[in-house]
Amino acid sequence: MSENVIIEQSAMDAILKQLEVHAKKVSKHNKWTDQHLDEYLLKYRSTLAMFYYSGLRCSEVIGDIGPKWKVLSNNGRILSRNLQLSKEWWKLPESDGIWVWKSRPSAKGILKEDLEIKQGTLYIYSKPLKGGLRESPIEISTALPYVDYIIQARNLTDAGDRVFRLRRSALWQTLRKLVGYGSHRFRKSRVNWFASQPDVNLKDMLQWFGWRRSATADFYIVKAKSATDMKNILNRVVL
Repeated sequence: MSENVIIEQSAMDAILKQLEVHAKKVSKHNKWTDQHLDEYLLKYRSTLAMFYYSGLRCSEVIGDIGPKWKVLSNNGRILSRNLQLSKEWWKLPESDGIWVWKSRPSAKGILKEDLEIKQGTLYIYSKPLKGGLRESPIEISTALPYVDYIIQARNLTDAGDRVFRLRRSALWQTLRKLVGYGSHRFRKSRVNWFASQPDVNLKDMLQWFGWRRSATADFYIVKAKSATDMKNILNRVVL
């Protein structure tokens, strides 16, 4: 992972400007009305703002039909431990018994009722996926840039409906075209931003991101600095 993993506000500004240029090109090609263009822009702006501040997973924000993937069977794990398994085991026929399907229920995404606004704070009630746990809602100030896009999208959503109505494939393609990375980069960015703040501890991060185990943070936080880098930092502070 790049050391420049944190998406700063200036970078977010640039992303939204690129989105506007892209949207106008799409609008011109498809001969959209101004209303259609505005709806398209709000849909993406609000979704990106939610990713940017909350660091929630894509499926937690826009929902999904429930993924299905391959995992090693008991027999496959035995072969793997004995170094007798092909590196591309997932390409083997299912009848070989090397792997089995695993799946999870569909994710509902964020509904209108999951967003509550009180006294200048946006409360986000989102159930973590992957067996996570979050005991209280995520809180974001409504005074922050881009949060008004989230509020606008919520206010235009009917009760019981998803607020962020984007198809995963369309979102992925648009982000790749605009910035060259997917939505999970926003999660990595928020994790590393919190990790860089001296008044944020690990328990705070477990609650915010819905992690049950502190070891999960290791998958997100950038590689530690070298001994030489640490020595130079200490020299700047002490000498």
